Amino acid sequence: MENRKSCRFTAEDLTPKHIEVIRLLGNGYTTIEAAENLGISKRTVDTHKSDIYSILNVRNENELIRFALAQGIIHLDELNFFPRERARLQRKAKKAVRRIA
Repeated sequence: MENRKSCRFTAEDLTPKHIEVIRLLGNGYTTIEAAENLGISKRTVDTHKSDIYSILNVRNENELIRFALAQGIIHLDELNFFPRERARLQRKAKKAVRRIA
């Protein structure tokens, strides 16, 4: 069995769409939010994520983000750790507006 750490991949091993997905995930987007942003289905984003994990030999988003930071795909100042909370509040505000109208 090959040691996980012995595999060294770079951003060049990824497609432009993979890079876009990584950037969105790095900014805290959910799979559904990333799909909406890219204009593709959630299932397609899931497929891209699976491909990315397989290519880079990572197990979770934390490892993926560490890889992306190390490779310069995303930068620390670009990371947004609270978009889900922002999105939740936006949905709540939209519901409130609908109730008033």
